[in-house]
Amino acid sequence: IPLHSISMRHDMPASLRTVLVCATVFALAGSVDHAQSTESARIGARTEIVVFGATPGGIAAAVSAARAGRKVQLIEPSAWVGGMMSGGLSNTDTGQRGPEVISGLAGEWFRRVRMIEQMRGACLEPCASSFLFEPQVATQVFESMLREAGVAVERSAHLVEVKKDGTAITGLVTSRGDVRADVFIDASYEGDLMKLAGVPFRIGREPRRMAGADDAAALAE
Repeated sequence: IPLHSISMRHDMPASLRTVLVCATVFALAGSVDHAQSTESARIGARTEIVVFGATPGGIAAAVSAARAGRKVQLIEPSAWVGGMMSGGLSNTDTGQRGPEVISGLAGEWFRRVRMIEQMRGACLEPCASSFLFEPQVATQVFESMLREAGVAVERSAHLVEVKKDGTAITGLVTSRGDVRADVFIDASYEGDLMKLAGVPFRIGREPRRMAGADDAAALAE
C-alpha cells in the first residue's frame, strides 16, 4: 500500500496519524525481507537437496549447495530462520583467535552483519573484529543470503514421517505435503530427521568406558 494512498481526516490528532503511518511502514518492511517461502501452500514435491532445519548450519548447507547450482529446499518447522543466533544468542564465543580462524560462509555472514551494524551505529568497537550482533540483524542477513542464493524456504512444515528404500531416505512427509530428493541433510538441533529415519541414538553423554579416554565424564551406565 503506497503511503500516499492512505487517507486521513484532517481533524485526526497528530499522534494518531503518526501511529498509523508507523504501523504501515513496519508492515511493509516486514513483507519484503523474507527469502522465498510460504506457510500455507503445499511444498514442492521434488528437488535435488532437502535441508531440514533452518539453523545456522542448515542455512550454511543450503546456501552452499544452491551456490553450487543445486536445487535446494530448506524445511523449517517454525516460522523463523537462524536458530539460536537470530533468537537471541548474539554473544559469540570465538576465543582469542576468532578473527583469524572464522572464515568461509561464517566469515561472510559476520562481515555482512558488521556492515549493517555500522550503518545503524550499533557496531561495538573495534567493529572490524566484533562478533556481537543484534538478533534482528542476524535474521536480516540470514534471509538475504537465502534469497540471493535462490533457496526455497518452506516454513511451518513439521516433519511427520521419513520414507525409505532399504537404508536410503527417499522422501519426507511433512504437515504441508510430501517432498522427494536425492540428498537429505538433517540440520536440526535435535536430530529429528535422523530419529525418524531409524538412526540409532542415545540421550546424554557416553560413559567413560565408551569414550576410551581417562578424562571423559564419569557418568552412570
